[in-house]
Amino acid sequence: MPSTKLKTVRIMIRRRDGRYLCVIDNDNPTRIGLPGGRIEPNEFTEDAATRELWEETGLIANSLLLIDTSNFCENQVSLFVGSHIEGSLKSSIEGRVAWCSTKDLVTGFFGDYYFNVFKKLGYL
Repeated sequence: MPSTKLKTVRIMIRRRDGRYLCVIDNDNPTRIGLPGGRIEPNEFTEDAATRELWEETGLIANSLLLIDTSNFCENQVSLFVGSHIEGSLKSSIEGRVAWCSTKDLVTGFFGDYYFNVFKKLGYL
């Protein structure tokens, strides 16, 4: 039986100082990542990115641009850049929000994914 890839989204919001909006798992502080999660059945990829960003951070990106789709750990990850942000930043059940460095992301739990995608995008 062929394996079914889980389709997920991640949303990159980068401040002028080069730090990224991240979600840090409440139970495991090494699980640092960009906001995101799985795409629900029959949900459009961009709609999933909008929903996940809102659920995890309380923010709305009025502009989302798909910049990468890659495979990681048997999953398909669609990476968006969000801009023209509105709302009030808040933590959620998924974890607390923080502004993290590139180093925080590439040395964290999902470091291999972030290293590969940042290298591909020319951020490293």
